[in-house]
Amino acid sequence: VTVTFIGVVICCSAVGVMGYYMFGSLVEDQVTLSMDEVIKAQIVTRSLVWLMVLTAFSKTTLTMFPLALGMEEMIAPYLTSDGAMEAASAVVKVVLTILALIVSIYVPSFSYIC
Repeated sequence: VTVTFIGVVICCSAVGVMGYYMFGSLVEDQVTLSMDEVIKAQIVTRSLVWLMVLTAFSKTTLTMFPLALGMEEMIAPYLTSDGAMEAASAVVKVVLTILALIVSIYVPSFSYIC
């Protein structure tokens, strides 16, 4: 784990240094806004935006999976058939996703709370 963490820190630091080298103090809050001004290729900018969206979805999925699995384990003793368990599993995952969406809409930045 420590080797992976060191690798991630090095990669993120390299991206930060390169971003500062490219944009200087004129960098926007979101890196894609700065890239749109420098890189005139719409395909590159658009693909990077979609990669950022996919990253957010994968983070949500990876975060929700253990929680959904735990909730399914709590429900499992009360269900008798495999079909009911599959339906309950789908309902748990949909409810967790909707709750995450509601929280992200009404509390967009936790930094304002602290």
